[in-house]
Amino acid sequence: MFTGIITHQGVLTQRHVKDHHEQSLSIECTWDSALSLGESIAVNGVCLTVRHIAEKGFEADISNETCKRTTLGELVMGQRLHLERAATPQSRLGGHFVTGHIDGVGSLLHKKQQGEAWQFRYLIPAELMPAIAPKGSIAIDGVSLTPNYIDIEHTHLDVTLLPHTLSHTQLGTHTAGTRVNLETDILAKYVLQCMHYSKPSIAKSGSQAI
Repeated sequence: MFTGIITHQGVLTQRHVKDHHEQSLSIECTWDSALSLGESIAVNGVCLTVRHIAEKGFEADISNETCKRTTLGELVMGQRLHLERAATPQSRLGGHFVTGHIDGVGSLLHKKQQGEAWQFRYLIPAELMPAIAPKGSIAIDGVSLTPNYIDIEHTHLDVTLLPHTLSHTQLGTHTAGTRVNLETDILAKYVLQCMHYSKPSIAKSGSQAI
């Protein structure tokens, strides 16, 4: 479990294609405390498992499914990445509950400056829109953000990025067309799942309460 508060950034230094086209990523980064084998790290919002600890970073595997459903398969060498280690019971929950399980990929439509902040408009897959609420929560490339405006018909949303977010993430470097990983709010997903499978009880004809 993560919070969507980006604490570190890393650099992709190597990509190794393994059997069956699965891949291993080498990411260079510096941490405040030592990593542990098997721990979870969110990389651009995708929960990955540390399989090897290097002197200046770590290695993690990504499956074909991860490549298809996220942007990790599109990363280029030298690209800077959002990193977040898993939350602990003592962690401050500054963002929202983020699982690192990506629901889909969106893209930046455009951005415009509003004072010191910037408004970003993202195109969202239509199937994700029911799980996104105005003033709710969404993780974009692992960053916890608040949708300010949602257009269900045209499947896009607006978020406002403050100077701190712009200086501590890579979102400000994105241009129109940049693809991003999306994770909708976990509570909304469970509510929708329950609504999908719930069926109203139908009283049998002629039955009477006792």
